[in-house]
Amino acid sequence: MICYKFPDQATFHFLADDMFSEEDTLTCYTHDYSIHEIGSIVVDDETVIEGHHVNYMGVPPESWEPYRLRYVDHPSIVFAGTSAETEEKYNGENNK
Repeated sequence: MICYKFPDQATFHFLADDMFSEEDTLTCYTHDYSIHEIGSIVVDDETVIEGHHVNYMGVPPESWEPYRLRYVDHPSIVFAGTSAETEEKYNGENNK
């Protein structure tokens, strides 16, 4: 998975124009790619990581390269109502 941080949603939509239907709906899954449009990331009540975040699997458009988050090698998602500690219980050896 490749993670991107665009400055805003409008920039992402402009660069991903061919991934939207005529009804202006993002096509999230095809035989060529899978995309997850996230938006700003809310860490807690006081911490919001601004920008428009997108996770992508497949061969990405070259125009997205300047927005790639290079420091994210293996992203993990912690869903609302859970914690990183809870998530760890279900990974690796504990998941057998």
